[in-house]
Amino acid sequence: MRKSIMSAAAMGILLSGLGVSSASAAVGAGLIVHYSFDADDAADLAGGDQNGAVNGSAAFATGRIGAKAIQLDGADDYVNVGDHPNTGTALTMATWVRANGAITANTALINKYGISGVTNREFRLTAAGDAGGGASSGKPHILVSTTLASGGQTVISNGTSDLPNDNSTWAHLMATFDGSTGTTVFYLNGIQVDTDTNVNVSSFDTSGTAALLIGAETTSLNGTTSRRFFNGAMDDVGIWSAIKTGKEVAAVHGLGYFQGINLGSSLLDSFISAFDATGSTTINGVQWQHVTGLTPIQGTVGGTLAGNDAFVVLDNSGNGMQIVIPEPASLTLLALGGLALLSRRRKS
Repeated sequence: MRKSIMSAAAMGILLSGLGVSSASAAVGAGLIVHYSFDADDAADLAGGDQNGAVNGSAAFATGRIGAKAIQLDGADDYVNVGDHPNTGTALTMATWVRANGAITANTALINKYGISGVTNREFRLTAAGDAGGGASSGKPHILVSTTLASGGQTVISNGTSDLPNDNSTWAHLMATFDGSTGTTVFYLNGIQVDTDTNVNVSSFDTSGTAALLIGAETTSLNGTTSRRFFNGAMDDVGIWSAIKTGKEVAAVHGLGYFQGINLGSSLLDSFISAFDATGSTTINGVQWQHVTGLTPIQGTVGGTLAGNDAFVVLDNSGNGMQIVIPEPASLTLLALGGLALLSRRRKS
């Protein structure tokens, strides 16, 4: 089995050299804000016009993706982005988190929601719910509200387990909202764990001007006062005005998990395109090849880079991408082909 996979990988390299490719996916399509924190700041990498202001004594620590993550103390640290662009009736949020200690109810991660009295409720991604309004106690969740005022219709999807809080384990959260159906979907570490639909939530009111905060919940329109602070690190935070598919979520988590690829990288498109074409691609020197027969749960990851057996499942039929090593004979063939090409170029 492994022999046939490796042969296919070598063939993938040859086809790539001949310019054979498939239509690229667009993981970055609709990305409206993206914060990597790699430059010790909250600069927006999606377009540069929604830079965040770092508040409190927030620091920058070793990141899960790229060089840095933002470290929040759970007391007064957060990022204030201000009123962000209109996301329309489609939404996706994503972040890596590493919690430090117990997570209290409604601890905020990505928040443009506000509290009672701040009549600008739109959406939030939290590290733990409070068992109110459909949220599961202690579990992370996405909540979308239909109206600016409190008491409007909401739709919530929850995680299935508490987040680790040992200050060393990273978890990846991603959640979507589809206004055409009133449906939210929650993904934990690349795997869909919950979905919920409220047909009364066909959109959320994006005319509100409450600030978008990272790591806290606003208690004022401009975000200068806040509460429900997150204690821990956050990395690779993004919001899309589009619904990312399960396959895209699996790719974002999988390449982030194994190779530290951030959610705005075009390498994600190459990865998905190779999968769609049942071919191969090389990501930062690591070769990935389409394989079958994996665990039939989209988003599952396994193996290791060091063991040359890492894999990412990209659909619910057990198809995905796996790291492969070309067979020696194939490597020799490729090397000879390269020498022949070099010889022809010298002669010309």
